Amino acid sequence: MEFRVLLAEPDAALAEPVRESLEGEGYLVSPVRTAGELLDAVSRHSYEFLVTDARLLESGEVPLLYFLASHNPNTQVVVTFSASEAGGALRASQQGAHLSLLKPYRPSDLLTILGKLRGVVEAEESLPSVEEATPFLFHGMVGRSGAMRRVLRIAAKVAPTDSTAMITGETGTGKEL
Repeated sequence: MEFRVLLAEPDAALAEPVRESLEGEGYLVSPVRTAGELLDAVSRHSYEFLVTDARLLESGEVPLLYFLASHNPNTQVVVTFSASEAGGALRASQQGAHLSLLKPYRPSDLLTILGKLRGVVEAEESLPSVEEATPFLFHGMVGRSGAMRRVLRIAAKVAPTDSTAMITGETGTGKEL
């Protein structure tokens, strides 16, 4: 399988060696430099991975991670940030970013992270979709509503990793299941 990476980095001096390194490892890389280009790219194409500078996520009027989640919910997001942008990286993780990477970083650091996230993508593809699965997919839990399908998709994403997931919702909605 070819893995597509959207590399959103305004600094060309950093973006170019990262792009070359990723392509050298077989990734298909689409570089963008601005929040507008990033928004346009996620509107038109789907990617397995988004590697983005935290500043680009906060520079537009549209909350880009929410937009991405609605258009490409399976995209794994890595946010890069400098020490002075740590607040932006934290906000990105609260909005659904999977991992953060402190700048400056070596392309090999990013390759290590993408290698781990590849396991998530591959596991996700091997799982049946909620629509295809039996009604008792997760230990007898039955759910056909859109909301329950989203929860089960997220559970399927998190299950093969050692990540912790927090499910929130109103009292009586079945979070403890």
